[in-house]
Amino acid sequence: MSFSPLPTNSDDNVIGDGDNDVIDGLAGNDRLAGGGGNDSLHGGDGNDTLLGGSGSDVLYGEGGNDRLEGGDGPLDTFFGGSGNDTLIGGSGANALFGEDGNDVFIRGGVVNQFNGGLGYDIELASGVGRRGADFSYSASSGVTTRTINGTTDDFRDVEEIQYADGRVVFDLNAPAAQVVRLYQSGLGRGPDQGGLHFWNQELESGQFTLTDLASGFLSSPEYVSRFGTNLNNHDFMVRIYENILGREPEQDGLSFWVNSLNQGSSRPLVLSLVSESPENYTHTAPLIGAGVWDLSESAAQVARLYDTALGRLPDVTGLQFWRNAIDSGQAHLADLADTFVKSNEFQATYGALSNRSFVQLIYQNTLDRPGEQEGVNFWTAMLDSGTARRDVVIGFSESPEHQALTAPNIMSEDPSHFGILFA
Repeated sequence: MSFSPLPTNSDDNVIGDGDNDVIDGLAGNDRLAGGGGNDSLHGGDGNDTLLGGSGSDVLYGEGGNDRLEGGDGPLDTFFGGSGNDTLIGGSGANALFGEDGNDVFIRGGVVNQFNGGLGYDIELASGVGRRGADFSYSASSGVTTRTINGTTDDFRDVEEIQYADGRVVFDLNAPAAQVVRLYQSGLGRGPDQGGLHFWNQELESGQFTLTDLASGFLSSPEYVSRFGTNLNNHDFMVRIYENILGREPEQDGLSFWVNSLNQGSSRPLVLSLVSESPENYTHTAPLIGAGVWDLSESAAQVARLYDTALGRLPDVTGLQFWRNAIDSGQAHLADLADTFVKSNEFQATYGALSNRSFVQLIYQNTLDRPGEQEGVNFWTAMLDSGTARRDVVIGFSESPEHQALTAPNIMSEDPSHFGILFA
């Protein structure tokens, strides 16, 4: 075993040899590389970069915001320590422990174990879509398992996975989890994707409380059509209990909530309180533990625009580029539409057409049907009066009819087809 004599309390750059090295960076912002052998690297204090090599390495970030990156060994084990660390798996199996801080994980080989520890921890799945991944949750172990394309990953105390087309949320305290519990309490079912995204945004904006959302649920056409508007307080609470637990309530609990309502508490307030009760947390934990899929609205818009303007599925790199630009405010959907309309791909199909012929072909290619005369006349008149073709493209792309047509490839309600279908 080799011990490097070089590190100091300054900023060090140390590379191990082919032996089994133990390198301690001490203080300072260090760069430590293991090289060959089964190495043990210790960053110490400071913001360090630790690089594994060709052996089975163990990397300790310790203090500071560290970057730990695996190599080509069969098994790498990382411990982030305190600070907000980035842990990048190697090409073999990886066991990554974030420990304290808000850590970022990036998966490596075919088997990965992610343990977030304290803080808000995420796996960054950049350049990858959600579709095709299967998630399962073990209540006994508290571990979520993801399988995709023959690979297996385990997650414990990781709050979310960020994909190119959205995110999977595991955090029981996140607004998305609150929305899931409210759907279960108020409507007796899990959320549809559109409803989840809409209500989650309302909560995250800070302009609406859970009680506000509960009020919207109780006045929704679905609730009214299923449960009516004439339930007395007793029957209302019986229905809420049945939605959550699938059984009649115990007398003490029922009496408490009915008395609260009789004394003036509002039904939305009571629904929100019951929804966030420990009992409902437990009841919905397996649903949230298996991951709550939250499709990115901007990603969905970009995918639909690919279909409308170019007549094809999006590539993941292009979609993520435009989604990031839109989310960061550097671009708008109109900028993407303008780029597509000016592209050789678009011009080869539509460039030489008159306004009326353009509209007729957009109908056929986007909605898979001929345009009705009134619609063709309306859009042709808009173009003749100066409306840009990009704006017509957006109008067709975001129409309810086109959203419904493309839902199987973009917003499927089938969990086995969650996420956008990429080319």
